[in-house]
Amino acid sequence: MKDHYRLEKIAGIGDSYNDLPMLKVVDTAFTFKTSPQEIKKQVHYCVNDIAEAIALLEVEK
Repeated sequence: MKDHYRLEKIAGIGDSYNDLPMLKVVDTAFTFKTSPQEIKKQVHYCVNDIAEAIALLEVEK
């Protein structure tokens, strides 16, 4: 997918078990602080909302 769209990095955010496959393949994975503990263990960041995730991505640049 990255090659097709010529992307350098892909981020994903999810809060449920069905999101795990996606969270495992993105470069930066987010979930919410209210997500199940098993989901939190699989991500890079736990955030309060999408705005916080975007702010963290801006810092990574």
